[in-house]
Amino acid sequence: KQWYQRRVRALRVVAAFDFLPRSLLGRCFALCAAVRMVFLALYIRLTVTSDLYIVDQVSACVPVLKAMSRTPVLFYCHFPDLLLSTDRSRALKRAYRAPLDWWESVTTRMADRVLVNSS
Repeated sequence: KQWYQRRVRALRVVAAFDFLPRSLLGRCFALCAAVRMVFLALYIRLTVTSDLYIVDQVSACVPVLKAMSRTPVLFYCHFPDLLLSTDRSRALKRAYRAPLDWWESVTTRMADRVLVNSS
């Protein structure tokens, strides 16, 4: 426990691209999260060297990290967004979700390892 407490205090937290919106008029949260993650991946890849990248929840940035280095990427997925956003009754929602669901499935498979905490 003491090791953990010492290490956490030593972490430097940097906010980057927090000017990018989390939603567009209260909608499009998944799209905004994917765009933010791609920008963050570019920033991290250009400013940080690492032995491993750990990506949590949003896999959209995995291709950016993989394309720019040989560093392995571990993706930790609580629950796929494809399964969380289930209401597809409206055509507009289906049109919005289709490319996001496809991109999530492609980018998740691109990670070197995927850890899931749901069944």
